[in-house]
Amino acid sequence: MPDENPLKPALRELEQLAAYATAYRYPASSGRIPNAPPGSEIEVLLEKVGAALSEAASRFGVDLAKKGLPAATPSPFR
Repeated sequence: MPDENPLKPALRELEQLAAYATAYRYPASSGRIPNAPPGSEIEVLLEKVGAALSEAASRFGVDLAKKGLPAATPSPFR
């Protein structure tokens, strides 16, 4: 994603979630599954996901409460 994209800072805040994509899906070589992150960490990450989603929905003109409607502004934003 180009640095000029206005959503990039919000998505950077979520980079640490990439580790969860595999860390909890596959056991370690020892067969051990990692402990779940603390609830406080999950709360912070959920807030960041919500903020990023809200920003994207706002910029694309999407009403998240109404299912199945297209974006009001489907073209890329700058």
